Amino acid sequence: MTFTLGFKGQIPKFENFMLALDTKLPSSQIKQFTFTTAATEQEYDTASIAIEVLCYGGTK
Repeated sequence: MTFTLGFKGQIPKFENFMLALDTKLPSSQIKQFTFTTAATEQEYDTASIAIEVLCYGGTK
């Protein structure tokens, strides 16, 4: 199963999300991650991440 998420905010928050994946979704694998840094103070940094989560039958 693959999820694609989009974020808007500050890059350190994106990094914290990615670091937490190992704990929250240990069977996940990042397939693609892109981010764009804002050019002006009035804009937001943006990021897009595609995460593949492996599902194992019979586990809880």
